[in-house]
Amino acid sequence: MKKVIMIGLVISMMLIVTGLVASTRVPTLAGFEISPNPMQNHTNIHLEFSGQCYATVYIEEEGGTIIKHLYSGIVSKNLVLGWNRISDSGIYVPTGAYSVVVNYQGRYTSTKKTLILK
Repeated sequence: MKKVIMIGLVISMMLIVTGLVASTRVPTLAGFEISPNPMQNHTNIHLEFSGQCYATVYIEEEGGTIIKHLYSGIVSKNLVLGWNRISDSGIYVPTGAYSVVVNYQGRYTSTKKTLILK
């Protein structure tokens, strides 16, 4: 009888732990598109997350300097952002290569390149 109770307790504990692990899964970045890419005057950034999370999105020039902060806050699942080549300082950025950087949950980062033509 004691063995049956112990086995039941062990199984119950395993189910509880499994449920806790499943409920604390970290959201992932399921989709990340930049269109049009290359761009001329404007581009849209489409992001899709597997669940709600905190995210920041910004543009870096080739040297790694952040030139434009696009978003910082909670994302429920989808986020669409536009960028019109204007930096945080109000300057129209020149042609060249730039990176769109997405940081989420404070520890995961994904980067995609975009080119500005003309």
